[in-house]
Amino acid sequence: MRMRLGQVMAVTVVLAMMAVSGMVVVVVTELENKIKDSVKDYVVGKIAEMAGLSKGILKLASGDRKQDAKDAVPLIVEATHGKLGCPEVTSAVIASQIYHESGYNPTIQSPAGARGIAQFMPATWAAHGVDGNGDGRKDYNDPQDAIPSMVAYDCAVAKNTRKVPGDPVKNMLAGYNAGPAAVVRAGGIPNYRETINYVSRITRTADELAALIAAEEPSDARAPSSFGAEVVAQAEKWTTRNLPYLWAGGDKDGPTPRCPGVRRASDPRPSGCPVVRPGDIGPPLPGKGGFDCSGLVLYAVYQARKRFGVTPNAVLPHQTWYQLNDKTGTSVPMDKIKPGDIIFVWPKEHPESRDPGHVVIYAGTVNGKKMIIEAPRTGRDIRKVELSSYDGRRMEARRYG
Repeated sequence: MRMRLGQVMAVTVVLAMMAVSGMVVVVVTELENKIKDSVKDYVVGKIAEMAGLSKGILKLASGDRKQDAKDAVPLIVEATHGKLGCPEVTSAVIASQIYHESGYNPTIQSPAGARGIAQFMPATWAAHGVDGNGDGRKDYNDPQDAIPSMVAYDCAVAKNTRKVPGDPVKNMLAGYNAGPAAVVRAGGIPNYRETINYVSRITRTADELAALIAAEEPSDARAPSSFGAEVVAQAEKWTTRNLPYLWAGGDKDGPTPRCPGVRRASDPRPSGCPVVRPGDIGPPLPGKGGFDCSGLVLYAVYQARKRFGVTPNAVLPHQTWYQLNDKTGTSVPMDKIKPGDIIFVWPKEHPESRDPGHVVIYAGTVNGKKMIIEAPRTGRDIRKVELSSYDGRRMEARRYG
């Protein structure tokens, strides 16, 4: 039987629609599974967080404030995970601040005039208070308003102190106590006795609460191995130093200036400049130097290996494709990654490419959000950001320790 051109075209269109429909079903199913897994991880994480936080603050709060403290826990967790939150302000930090500021008394007023569970001064409340429960009022005596307001204010301070060298959480707390301008002027925690003591008190209690939260998490989501934690620590210290991305920068000993010349392909790869095109090379740059993405990974992994004696003489190559295929690495499913694992990221336009082109260090979760440390690209500093900034990209993970 011979088919007319119109019939052939009609059948072709039907088959094409069926094929596309099948593809759509597969894509939608995969997306649904990813969403389900993400929601499950998020819910489990928040339940663990509330359980650990409850144990901690119920021990801290006095007898007549225990119910107020218990009521505050879900408000703290929701606020730090919500749109008002930021990486520096965790539930443990907020819970510690409230304990030291008010002892969880929602109606207390200090001799200086600070009011409510979060101890806002009237002028600060007028500028930063939020209507947390949506009842149309901003009430510093209502924890449903005061706790989200504290998170929002802490994050506003953190934004102003984020580029100051040193620990970003401690700088935020110093800014909360002494004002962000004082932290910026001092280049860190100002030498004020009150501020130094405040930062010490808050961080000490926050660390205790964070440990209780970690103990409640599922075993596969707990703190990383010592090796993984060291990889993160070696990378994270550069995020507060305004250190720039520098193409071909970084080696096992730290940041370097731009490579002064072209290496030959026969040269050993573990150290020095990578094999590149002559046009990519510029003169050495003065100053503190920098890292590119694979240089930062090379450095962090080497320093962790040296400390723990894990193949201490093995230095990763200074190039993403060679790092991805290095025999000292073990492949890790993306849903099983732990802090210190290395994640390779492909360009969105070329997921089939041989070379991923970018590599980052997984740094664990902050407020339920997966964080990475990376040397992103020219014009940006070494930074800590959410892994979700690379959603939609092909990713593969490796563990080198």
